[in-house]
Order: sequence, then structure tokens, then C-alpha cells
Amino acid sequence: MLSLDEKSNKFSIILHEAAADLDCLFSEESGEGNDMVTDTLYCEDVAGWLIPIDRKDEFVKSNRKDDKWREFFVFAEWEKCGNTIKINFVKH
Repeated sequence: MLSLDEKSNKFSIILHEAAADLDCLFSEESGEGNDMVTDTLYCEDVAGWLIPIDRKDEFVKSNRKDDKWREFFVFAEWEKCGNTIKINFVKH
């Protein structure tokens, strides 16, 4: 049986692949609830920054709390679609 960390890491891979599909990097800030735990996966909505890949280096070297990054702050909300997990990046 997988540990909670292993299940969470599997979800993190799904989350980062969804960002990569948009040519972006997702930098996680905090969990936001909407938890689901299965035998193989731990899902939770996550707040963070969805940064265009061409701005990755600039973002990594900067203060994430700087106002210039505010427009990139989103919530990664998961939903189950059949047997897959879909990630929607949403501004609130």
C-alpha cells in the first residue's frame, strides 16, 4: 500500500504535467481542501503560481510575493473525469 506522501507525489506529477501542457510551470503555495484519498492517489485543490515557461528563471530568482506575479496566482482545482483526474487552473 502506498504512503500518503507517495499518493500526494503522484498527484503532484499530474498537477505539473497539466501546467506543462500549457507551456507553464506551476509553483505550489498551499493546499486548499477538496481532498480525495484513494488507494493510489491523494488529490487536493492547490493555490500557486502558473508561470509561463519562458519566465521560469525570472520567477525562481524573484520574490514570489512581488506584485508583478499577482496576475499568475491561480487555484489548481481537480475533478475526476471517468478514470482520470483533470486539472483546471482558475483565478478567483
